[in-house]
Amino acid sequence: MAINKMWFKNKRNEGVVYTDMFYPMPIPALALILKAIECNIDEWVSGTKTDIAFYADNYCTTYMKHIESLKTFSEVTSKHGLLETMQKRLHNFGRQHAGAAPTALKDKPAIPMSAFEVALKEYKDNEDKTDQDGKIASF
Repeated sequence: MAINKMWFKNKRNEGVVYTDMFYPMPIPALALILKAIECNIDEWVSGTKTDIAFYADNYCTTYMKHIESLKTFSEVTSKHGLLETMQKRLHNFGRQHAGAAPTALKDKPAIPMSAFEVALKEYKDNEDKTDQDGKIASF
């Protein structure tokens, strides 16, 4: 996948190191990938591969159209969060390709808050059954 080759080759590559810039995968990056795909198709338009230089002057207008289309897609599907979900998945697939942990796991605590809440509830439920030293009171 082009995203992996460009930004997620290994744990030291930009997509992993600069998570704040690549999570979720930014719309301009997606537009760039779409434009690169178009360039590759253009190279084969005659039926024989012809190298075409990928210069901004040649592809800027359609690159900007891709950005606008992606933004429109995001707005139209915002109720379902489709583009955002795809952006997050692309980023996490890239991290996996690079051998890094998914972003969703990166900032999670070792013990989830729900475990603390359960422990506190259990303590409160059994508070009257223990003495001040924490020993179970005899019945």
